[in-house]
Amino acid sequence: MTNNKLVAIATVLAGVAGCVGDGGSPPTVAPAPPDAASGATTVDASTAEAAAPSADAECPVVVSDTTCDKSQRPIVFVHGTYGSGDNIANVALLFASNGYCPDRFISIDYDSLIAVGTGLTGGGFNGPVDAAGEPIDQAIDAVLAETGFTQVDLMGHSQGALQDYVYLQDPGHAAKVAHYVQLAGGPQAAPPGPPDAAGVPTLSIASAGDVIAGPIGVTGAQRTVLLETQDHFGVAGSTDTFVAIWQYLHQGADGGPDGEYPQYTTIQCGDPAVTLAGKSETFGDNAVPPGGTLEVYELTTPQDDGGMPVASFPIGDAGIMGPWTGKRLTPYEFRGVGPDGGVIGHSYFQPFKRTDYWLRFLVPSTNPLASFATTPVTGLNDNSETTIVARHAPGAFRYDLGDSLTVNGFQALNGDDANRQTVTVGLFMYDANKDGKTEGGSVGLYSSGQIPFLRGTDIFVPSSPPAFVEVDLNGTTLQIPNWPSVSQGLTYVFFQ
Repeated sequence: MTNNKLVAIATVLAGVAGCVGDGGSPPTVAPAPPDAASGATTVDASTAEAAAPSADAECPVVVSDTTCDKSQRPIVFVHGTYGSGDNIANVALLFASNGYCPDRFISIDYDSLIAVGTGLTGGGFNGPVDAAGEPIDQAIDAVLAETGFTQVDLMGHSQGALQDYVYLQDPGHAAKVAHYVQLAGGPQAAPPGPPDAAGVPTLSIASAGDVIAGPIGVTGAQRTVLLETQDHFGVAGSTDTFVAIWQYLHQGADGGPDGEYPQYTTIQCGDPAVTLAGKSETFGDNAVPPGGTLEVYELTTPQDDGGMPVASFPIGDAGIMGPWTGKRLTPYEFRGVGPDGGVIGHSYFQPFKRTDYWLRFLVPSTNPLASFATTPVTGLNDNSETTIVARHAPGAFRYDLGDSLTVNGFQALNGDDANRQTVTVGLFMYDANKDGKTEGGSVGLYSSGQIPFLRGTDIFVPSSPPAFVEVDLNGTTLQIPNWPSVSQGLTYVFFQ
């Protein structure tokens, strides 16, 4: 398989069980109360009060986007190294499940490898590198013009937090930001802002379980949250992080230690018609790939080559897919087609419960800082079996915390490859030794720790005869076709 045989590593590498306080040693946060859902109700998102019963048994609660709360400020998120805009998808969907307007939660994409090549080290830059200032400013100006607000709330994860610091040094930029939320951005001596000026009001979230950025955040932050077990990506995507951000942005006039608690801490159903949108871009540097098409199919039959797509999107200069209106809780296949008409990969998402603007479809980059991470699999020229790439939106796979990922019943995770030290954001599952057997364990360069955020394990999935493969994460099961990767590219599975 050549390097163009990959379409869907979508953020594979990105990529408050703790304390809250106003700096210093924060007090412990009370456990999350259960969701307010009890019985079938439709929720008016602007008031979050129960309305008429829902007729859909799979959706006991429906939080409609048509009544979302337009009084809440827009949010702009900046991802970290090897990341992309979908790193915040779980948090964004939880915001929408509590009445936030989803089209106001913006995630940008930028070339995160510029800083890596010029001295990004563990907790920060050897010197300030502005890799994201222009897309941050463009996104902020666009959403302010569209909504009529004068300020946004700005968030940054990992390197994205450092990019936000560079951006906010400009007084004109800082004036557009009401609050800053740092997610695993490492130690900072003060909140961001122009030199010799008061910093932007800041929420700092870090984790004792983060082996990359560490447990120290922003000194002097208005609010500090220290998670206990979340890994580096969990600080960006976890439900604990969502709760902390929601409370911080809903403090009330008194600015007390705890703001309004969200009504829902799980993703709720939205309207029967879901709007889907995203981008196709190269991994790591997030450039738009040349040409090609993204086709969407309703998933009914394994290896169905004869059906017509329900939607088709040429990959233009901006790499934008959609917006497109699909059906709630309907399984879809997203098929990448190259400029020459050949299939270059397949993506499968947990059926969409609500509108999702944060989809990403990545193809390999030619930048050596990124391509080395995918070459062990994309370089397999005889991969007639099915190679599956699995990704989990709320953070890394954590076997040490009880995560279970099975393929046709075989446990794909193990203690060596899925713990807080490995930060396994993406797992490649393929017949590494070509013996037609599933043996598990760690395989190839992925077992050595040389490739950040990725691991591989030996799982044999025959591609003939056509069949569905059962992939289960913690009790959520997806049925995906067993496409031969040598001719169809990788099969990517994304769990919310």
